[in-house]
Amino acid sequence: MQRKAAECLLNYQRYHQPHGLTADILFDSRERRRVEKLEGIGDAATWTGHYLAALGFRYDATRSKEVLLELGKVLDSLEVLTHVSGKAGFLARFAGPADDAAFEHYYSVYGAGADPARPGLGTWAFRGAGAYSNMVWLSYTSRDVYIAVNLGLATAWRLVPDGPQRARLKVLVELILDRLILDGWAITDPEGHESRWRSTPSMAVALLRTGASVNPGRYLKIYQEKARLALEAPAPTLCGRCDYFPNNLEFAIHHVLAALETEPAWRSNYQEKLRQMWAQVSDHLNAWFAVLYVSATGDLENERAVATLQGALLDYPSIPRWDRAVDQGRRPGLATVTEEGKTWSRYALPVRERVPTDFLWQRSPFQLQGGGNGPLEYPGLDFLLAYWAACAHRLLKPAH
Repeated sequence: MQRKAAECLLNYQRYHQPHGLTADILFDSRERRRVEKLEGIGDAATWTGHYLAALGFRYDATRSKEVLLELGKVLDSLEVLTHVSGKAGFLARFAGPADDAAFEHYYSVYGAGADPARPGLGTWAFRGAGAYSNMVWLSYTSRDVYIAVNLGLATAWRLVPDGPQRARLKVLVELILDRLILDGWAITDPEGHESRWRSTPSMAVALLRTGASVNPGRYLKIYQEKARLALEAPAPTLCGRCDYFPNNLEFAIHHVLAALETEPAWRSNYQEKLRQMWAQVSDHLNAWFAVLYVSATGDLENERAVATLQGALLDYPSIPRWDRAVDQGRRPGLATVTEEGKTWSRYALPVRERVPTDFLWQRSPFQLQGGGNGPLEYPGLDFLLAYWAACAHRLLKPAH
């Protein structure tokens, strides 16, 4: 597994960080001679936030100066995302040079297709402001971006004590929070477009919990005022045979709340919610949810969680992680169930049998069909993140 982690990290940093942000890559072929198109970059900020969290866990496991350098590069990219639109603190989904052909193939139709009023740009792609005029940025930002970036910022703040990096983390947290507060927690780009995926009360509380950690004088009071919304709410109801990604958002939110909280009774409240969440998905073979649960609760002796984490990572396929057409629905002997007109596996599929995707842990383990056979490569961040979080808690031995 150490070798797999080292290979995965090398591959990720070589191919999947265009302009410092996480991306799926469509190559000309599986020989990878040429990048045809950046793919999945509407979620680039989301997965870059997860990568920042991975670096926080990796630093906690290794204390490597190399990790500090890499963390600085990620902060460079996030700083661009918070300024490129001209609205300081608003998080763009992606930003890159306008003359990058592989990026242009994506942004020229991003949104509802090409914008006839702005030749060369999709309806949700825009030219950068001021010093970023040579760039194009992607809008239609939603709550998943803020939740994921907050996960990264909170994890790095908690686990990386390096002074210069913490100073940069503090500035980013304040910039993002101040913009959301000023906009009344609406996610609105400088063009006046408000995302239909608004911030939620629990998302606001999680961001404010991070703010209260980095600058208590500025954010602690407002966090305490809003925290009752999260404290009084029941544990989220998660699902299995469903559009699974909200489960990932809820785990990210509640992990931040439980990991950063300093008031014992409140922390216990958040941890109990995580216990109830884990109970709902403990048979999903989800390594990431398992390690988030044990990380925030300290329940390192939970045999099912530890076995899920280690077993699912052992079962994770080797790198590179190519898109692959999967159809398990015709497999003899596989127990299935029909819900809402769709057929699912009755039990969670082993990791290697699932449909490859950008981040495996946010996809239903009961999905039977999907994927394609083109030269589309996924980053492998799903493996790296769970692996380094496991190493930080000494549940696996880190690769150096």
